[in-house]
Amino acid sequence: MVGKVVGQKPFSVYDTFFNAKVELMIYQIEVITLYKGKTKVLQLDVYSGTGDDDCGYNFSVGSEYIIYADYKIQYYGKGPKVNKFLYTTICTRTKLRDENELNEIQKWKKPCTSPSTEIPR
Repeated sequence: MVGKVVGQKPFSVYDTFFNAKVELMIYQIEVITLYKGKTKVLQLDVYSGTGDDDCGYNFSVGSEYIIYADYKIQYYGKGPKVNKFLYTTICTRTKLRDENELNEIQKWKKPCTSPSTEIPR
């Protein structure tokens, strides 16, 4: 997806593997273009680490990004199952909006066009 970061808020979870509280960040993303999946909302939450040693992607509010995220059902591999959420890290191709990258994406994948995924601008 391509989206603009419109907000962020810290989020803490208890990691049973490390037996410690872990800080995450929830970023509110205004969806501009969706290339995979479906959504009926104009804004999605994307979770990530805080960017220290946890491989979290550190988004800047107000900037636009190409975001590669997967749905997860656990905050960490050994944690309890929770409602699914979108998660990304520095190990994905997530990056600041880049027209060259978007052109490459569009060679292989066109934006979703079903009524549930058209995002009015």
